[in-house]
Amino acid sequence: MLSEKIKKIDIKVQRNLSSFLVGNYKTFFKWRWLEFADFREYVPWDDTKNIDFIVSAREWKTIIRQYKEERELSIIFLLDLSPTMNFGLSGKTKLEILEEVFMTLSYAAIANNDKVWIILQENNDKFAYLNPKKWKANLFNLLNKIEEFSKKEINFNINASLTYLNNLKSKDNLIFIISDKLDLDEKILKVSSIKNEVIFISVFDDFENTLEWMDGLVSFSDFSGNSITINLNDKKKKWEYLAYRQEKLENFRKLLAKLNIKYLLLDNKINIFSKLFLMFKK
Repeated sequence: MLSEKIKKIDIKVQRNLSSFLVGNYKTFFKWRWLEFADFREYVPWDDTKNIDFIVSAREWKTIIRQYKEERELSIIFLLDLSPTMNFGLSGKTKLEILEEVFMTLSYAAIANNDKVWIILQENNDKFAYLNPKKWKANLFNLLNKIEEFSKKEINFNINASLTYLNNLKSKDNLIFIISDKLDLDEKILKVSSIKNEVIFISVFDDFENTLEWMDGLVSFSDFSGNSITINLNDKKKKWEYLAYRQEKLENFRKLLAKLNIKYLLLDNKINIFSKLFLMFKK
């Protein structure tokens, strides 16, 4: 039986997930998974992303690339269900943001006839994964698993999770990593990104990146999941930490860009559906 929390997430996602998001999801990933078939002349309503400008210039007319029918994708989620994801000073927690993102992307995937599966960390060196399926009903089983594992208070290790995935020798998948941590090993991530398409989604509480709306001593977690305490009345300490955090985020973005990995930052003040829609439109 579905919990009330899962029902609410399902209703919210169903209400906000429009055909525009599903369509953009399909277009965004389509070219990566199709095999080139032939050229033909452009006609109205063709996708302009398929225009081959070199051939068009040579032929003096607009030519597009045609592709063979796209195959099914396997969408893999590496989900951070650490205790730090329960943090939320106002509105929803980071875990609730994670669950909404997971459901939104999963619904879009299934609408495109793709399979969805997740890898969850059971302890420091043991992992569990649910076999890929493309049924809507399977999403509720996955959400129940997410709820179950989030209560185990297991610290998520991105590098160990990616190593586990790499050892499965699985390739040509689309991998979403959703976490509030940035402690990535470049070599491990590079192996994953060579074999698969990887998108990293950071989930934070707005307070963590701004230190606004609070005074006095406040405790929260850093990018590694370690607990830190800051006196927000000490302006020097406050701005030193904010500068450090921004530098870490900028260096992380540069690392992902170097590996050609897309990056998305979400927090409790951001409209998740709009942000995903804009990402898929690019």
